[in-house]
Amino acid sequence: MGKVVITKLYETHILFLFDNEFELQGLKAYSNSDVDSVYIGRIEEINKGLNAAFISIGNKKMVFVPLDELDKKTAKCGNTLPVQIKTDALKTKLPTATASICIPGEYCVIHIGGKGIHYSKKISSKDRSLLSAALSDIEIKGMTDNGIVIRTNAEYLAGKDIVPLTDELKALLKISERIVKRSATARLHTSLYKNDNNIGNEILKLNTDDYEDIITDDKKTYDKLCKIDVLKNKNIKLYSDEAVSLVNLYSLKTHIDRILDKNVYLKCGGHLVIESTEAFTVIDVNSGKVPGKNKDPENYYYKVNKEAAAEVSRQIILRNLSGIILVDFINMSVNAHNESLLKLLSEELARDKLKASVIDMTKLGIVEITRKKVDLSLDKIISL
Repeated sequence: MGKVVITKLYETHILFLFDNEFELQGLKAYSNSDVDSVYIGRIEEINKGLNAAFISIGNKKMVFVPLDELDKKTAKCGNTLPVQIKTDALKTKLPTATASICIPGEYCVIHIGGKGIHYSKKISSKDRSLLSAALSDIEIKGMTDNGIVIRTNAEYLAGKDIVPLTDELKALLKISERIVKRSATARLHTSLYKNDNNIGNEILKLNTDDYEDIITDDKKTYDKLCKIDVLKNKNIKLYSDEAVSLVNLYSLKTHIDRILDKNVYLKCGGHLVIESTEAFTVIDVNSGKVPGKNKDPENYYYKVNKEAAAEVSRQIILRNLSGIILVDFINMSVNAHNESLLKLLSEELARDKLKASVIDMTKLGIVEITRKKVDLSLDKIISL
């Protein structure tokens, strides 16, 4: 079983994921994100060509909302409406927002103004039936006025005590009721809701079955983790040894420095060079020491490229690279090797929770990859 280690580095809280051999599998830097916050905004501009409304939310901040989400009758400059932040600003792009407001919890999500109870596709049909039967016997104020999505975390409550789920439903429905009431009378740019439990949200996104120990040296983080019901069977520790810091104990700075370094060395002797520009990220695969004349260079390059493909995928996830990514692999003359390389890279990227796609290999041997933009890359967050 792996470990989750959480600490503060470079003025940023960072969550490290290690497997049982203590190999770094992933990390997440969570700064002062505004995601899920709800504001009373005002439509400042409508651009039909971009299918977008630009809405002010205060402090000279603007957000982008797709026109498709707005009522055509009220989508006019000067009108006000509640909006919820979906993603923080990315590079030069504005934060994205939505007029469809959802309040997330540990076991469920409330969709204000929605209808019906829906279940995560990851919940088995048997457990879904048990949860549905249990919820049908319960009346909670506001349930019929909102849409409810039962999250995967609720699965282990099926056939057992669902009080944690119903308690959360009551709490979230009260929040949604308060948002609706306040939005009718609140002044422009008022903050109607602020989700400040970023670490809790990141933990809930994990497959917690893969991790047994959760260790942090931050008391506030520790207190938040202890309140998350699905973690009650985990070994949550507050590290407080003054002789050796948590950062030094697990060499966390070394892990960060390796990820921020543009050079990544491969076991086969080759290495990667990773550099980002405003438009895209370039990854160059170098062979290192070229084999002698008596060896087979084609198979050697194929070996280096295969190891590089796995490491490229790992680095994309660790660094949270997004947008357009160009990988310059070592040129190979055998078509079967190129096809095998693309297949391997696609399989490696399929493990990524974000949508990443291998587009094609150009005539120059450069592989084109696109990855969904959700958050800033690690180097951008640390440099803020």
